[in-house]
Amino acid sequence: MIGMKNEPLDTGMGAGIGALCSVGLAIVLIPLRNDLANNAAALLMVLPVLLAAVIGGWKGGALSALVATLSFDFFFTRPYGSLAMTSREDTQTAIALLLVGSVAGLLAGRAQRATADARSGHSSVQRIHRVTQMIAHGDDATRVIDTVRQEVTELLSAKGCRFEPGTALGAPPAIPRIEATGALNVPVRRYLSRGFVLPAEGVEIEVVSGGVAFGRLVVQSDPTKAVTLDQRIAAVVLANALGRALEGDPVHSNN
Repeated sequence: MIGMKNEPLDTGMGAGIGALCSVGLAIVLIPLRNDLANNAAALLMVLPVLLAAVIGGWKGGALSALVATLSFDFFFTRPYGSLAMTSREDTQTAIALLLVGSVAGLLAGRAQRATADARSGHSSVQRIHRVTQMIAHGDDATRVIDTVRQEVTELLSAKGCRFEPGTALGAPPAIPRIEATGALNVPVRRYLSRGFVLPAEGVEIEVVSGGVAFGRLVVQSDPTKAVTLDQRIAAVVLANALGRALEGDPVHSNN
């Protein structure tokens, strides 16, 4: 594998782990509830929420905050084993736990997303660097094509990518195209998590250099994966680098 894929946050997994940890932590603390103040127990219940947010983003954290609040209510407020609360102080503590847990989950989720974006950007730079180094060292054009195909496949979380030589510059695309700006020329876009989902029929990226078209990359997209603008721009840069590699290649420059 040439590069690591940027895995999206798993909301369901985060919420599930957070919920299980919330209930488990509450059960573990039951022997201490006569000695542990309810506000201290509520603060401890925030920990599973943070874990859920790190795994599943703010949605996972928010769902876990709700479960943590219900667990606190069920195990730590009188009457025990019931969601009813007879103490105004316990009610205020439960509300505070829900609010604090939700905010903490939101902040943790944002921090996780920022980290994921930074890793994605670093990965894109590494991909471009690998290809440009191959071109600078005069690697065979066929090897460069294969490398770019694999890099674009992983970059766009696609099912595959092939190079088709010989298309005319600016020719009407047979399938949706990722433009030079990274824009996706489709009338309807579906947003998922961190970016837009590429069309099910796939997308193409022109392979050009110096105003000359050498072909196109045809990407077999995965309709369950989101692709950010930065990733689409990086794919265009890789396609342009491939165009530069093909400029001096007699096999492909004649197409």
